[in-house]
Amino acid sequence: AKHKYHHLPVVDGEQLIGIISTTDLMNLNIPDYGHDLIDKVIDRKFKLVEFIKTDLATIDAETTIKDALLILLSSDFHSLPVTDTSNRLLGMLTTKDMLKLLISNET
Repeated sequence: AKHKYHHLPVVDGEQLIGIISTTDLMNLNIPDYGHDLIDKVIDRKFKLVEFIKTDLATIDAETTIKDALLILLSSDFHSLPVTDTSNRLLGMLTTKDMLKLLISNET
């Protein structure tokens, strides 16, 4: 895959509702039925709403890099939704983004 996402924002229209973590999805306790039955097991037993984290930190486009880094380091996630004043999702800031920025400023 070209892009590797670990936290997926959940929106209702343009409004941010929460985040689903791929780690949470991968930690499902699914019996070993084999690959051909996994889809049926997930469809029958789990709904994505069970995995949406709604209590999360967000930042806005005016947040400083320093503040964004401090918020990111103190959160339980490796990414932060960037929202506007109406809680509309503008994008995601990830730890990878921050590392690239810090490294590029060192060179």
